[in-house]
Amino acid sequence: MRPIVAVLALVGVILAAPGLTFNAGASVEYDDNIFRYSDRDESIFTYRVQPDRFPFRSLDDAAVSVNGRLTWRTSLIAGHTTHLGVSAAGHEYVSNPVKSWLSGSVRARQYLSRNLHFEASYLLIPRYLVRYYHDPRQFTSYVPCTFAEHLIGLEAGWVPTRWLELTPKVRYEIDRYQAPFEFYNATAWRGGIDVSCAQFRAVGLDAAYEFKANRSRADTSPDVSYDQHDAVVSVRPKLGKLELEVGYGHTWRGYTASSLVDTTHAGRVDVTQSVFAGATVALTHAVSVVGSYRFERRSSFSPYRADIDDVKDYAQNVIGLGIRVGGSGDR
Repeated sequence: MRPIVAVLALVGVILAAPGLTFNAGASVEYDDNIFRYSDRDESIFTYRVQPDRFPFRSLDDAAVSVNGRLTWRTSLIAGHTTHLGVSAAGHEYVSNPVKSWLSGSVRARQYLSRNLHFEASYLLIPRYLVRYYHDPRQFTSYVPCTFAEHLIGLEAGWVPTRWLELTPKVRYEIDRYQAPFEFYNATAWRGGIDVSCAQFRAVGLDAAYEFKANRSRADTSPDVSYDQHDAVVSVRPKLGKLELEVGYGHTWRGYTASSLVDTTHAGRVDVTQSVFAGATVALTHAVSVVGSYRFERRSSFSPYRADIDDVKDYAQNVIGLGIRVGGSGDR
């Protein structure tokens, strides 16, 4: 976390350079189920039935997040605006620092007209802890299951009218797990579209859909290959300096493993639903305070494991409060 704070401070010093825009934010979130454990596993942790299985302090935690983005506005094509950006974020968990993670990204956006742009991006998460699993080398202890993620994206933004923006996008994801869980390594193609509608000045409407085809080593067990559909809709009423947001998300994931290879995942279906709400208050032109709440629940079904819901179902509540500083670097 300290290196990120130092970088953000340094960036603030150089903001006087022409064409540079800086955005920063900080927030605190309370999460009542950081590892997304089921009710059964929460009970096992609470009563310390298997203490070696949960070598951490608590199932809930508070996370302090800091993020910053530096955008340089220039013109690589004569007469058309170009945005080059770099950003970084850190998420530090107070009671369970092993869960903390960092991310960094770069992007390049080229406008061909006021109503059309193209963007290329790259995101890196060097290390992310999923949870603790049985060590597959001996099955007598539990070890952290972590992975690194690379995400390459291309998108186009089109504004056919002053109140409608369409953003089709395609992304390629690479997940590389650290030993001893390399068998979870996977790649995924992700394609979808974002729609933003602001026909009425006091109310905005956003919708997004994405299809994800995740593929792992299909000839071995476990085979975590799956097809996934994600859809999100939200409404954003505006009341002066107050902007509200209420939304709903739905994710359907169907695992594609053959029952001859992996009955743990074959035929399994996960349905994850979420509802969220937020409020943003503009204190000044460049400073806003943000509050948020999200509830998420997953339900799982498997034709080969009758107890899959006891293992994979979970409920999660996340409450956040933060601040944003800086101007927009998108236009």
